[in-house]
Amino acid sequence: MKKLFTLLSLFLCFASGAWAIETDGAMNGVFSVSSTKKVVFSQGNLQYVGTWQFAEKQWDCFSTSQSNNHRDLFGWGTGDAPNKVSKNNSDYSIFTDWGANAITNGGNTANVWRTLTKDEWVYLFYTRENAATLFGFGNVAGVNGLIILPDDWKTPEGASFTASTTLGLTDLGIYYHNANNDNYTHNTYTAEQWAVMESADAVFLPAAAYRNGTTVDYIDYGGFYWSSTPESANNAYYLNFYYNDLAPQFKEVRYGGRPVRLVADAISYTVPSSGIGTFSTSVPVVLPEGLEAYTCKTYDSGKSTISTQKVEGTIPANTGVLIKGTGGETYTLVASSQTPEAIEDNALIAVTEATHVDQTEGEYTNFMMKGGKFIKIAASSDDEKMPANRAYLQLPTASIANSLNIEIDWKEETGVRLIDPLLTSPRGGIYTLDGRKLNGIPAKGGVYINNGKKVIK
Repeated sequence: MKKLFTLLSLFLCFASGAWAIETDGAMNGVFSVSSTKKVVFSQGNLQYVGTWQFAEKQWDCFSTSQSNNHRDLFGWGTGDAPNKVSKNNSDYSIFTDWGANAITNGGNTANVWRTLTKDEWVYLFYTRENAATLFGFGNVAGVNGLIILPDDWKTPEGASFTASTTLGLTDLGIYYHNANNDNYTHNTYTAEQWAVMESADAVFLPAAAYRNGTTVDYIDYGGFYWSSTPESANNAYYLNFYYNDLAPQFKEVRYGGRPVRLVADAISYTVPSSGIGTFSTSVPVVLPEGLEAYTCKTYDSGKSTISTQKVEGTIPANTGVLIKGTGGETYTLVASSQTPEAIEDNALIAVTEATHVDQTEGEYTNFMMKGGKFIKIAASSDDEKMPANRAYLQLPTASIANSLNIEIDWKEETGVRLIDPLLTSPRGGIYTLDGRKLNGIPAKGGVYINNGKKVIK
């Protein structure tokens, strides 16, 4: 079962400006677009109505109602003028310079919304597992278009779906779908019937036509969705579909007005059966409903426990956290437009790519999560790796004695403790944060480890 998440105040930043989309417009379904990357789709096509927004319904499109402040057919351009319609190659209509890092929060590298690349469109329709069974032409609420189903699709009770399964490759190396018996009437839904499909995370791309200057063509039977991949100085690649043809790697001049459907990068996370796991990622992500995240703070050597501090709202990039949720449940975490402050004094080390982790590193010992507690990492060969998007606990070896297991103390850390000025005999010794044992009480002010607890002088 997947859990609902919410995205707030998402930002688009291209070339010369930034536009805020004040919406929670991300859908739940997860779609593989490469062997390592998954995405979620926005709730509808991108629209410009004097400000940026997503279409309220998946089948909404403006068709011939294109104007300076009412537009959803955009050129592949520089992002500074959404209302331009010139064919001059230096005067494109709108912004599709949006490569991998183009959609950001004020220039930061955390992606939020973006277009798929050419290769990601190809993978979606031709390479992901069961790809041929996960798309089909259809009509929703009287609008023709293309239906795309998530990786874990199960047709909901009371609904039906006919896949488009005839696939091929042209002599020019272009993937295509062409079935003489296939058309938009294969899958026909009223708005109420589509609500059932949408509840199971089906995506619908309306046949939103094509704009050539101010003239709109292919009305109601052509869908031409931009990718983020340029082909040349004048052309870019796009997804092309109409009636019974689909090809995800056509190319065309950049000034042609085409629809845009945005995606956000997503990570699926399955909570271990114990209900506790570790997590990290290279971009900030929004915590979905039902998941809690904590950093690890103070180690108590007397009890062999580590205290925690709760993370609210957004997990910062490259930050190891403990995750609490329902064991066995799969949650979707989506890139955030927020850039939260880095969390200091966190004993968890992020693993954002599969990495070999030794039992010890210098004066530190490493622990991995297993069964709801931390156990000392066993010595292993160099080719054994900790999976991506996990974290491990790292503590000064001098402070852990012979501890093999460390329990989690869920009483949240609220601050550091002051050294008692009457304390003249440190119990177990006082250590610097890098693990060096001191002789007696330090004369210099600072933060130290005393009896396994963080204190300040």
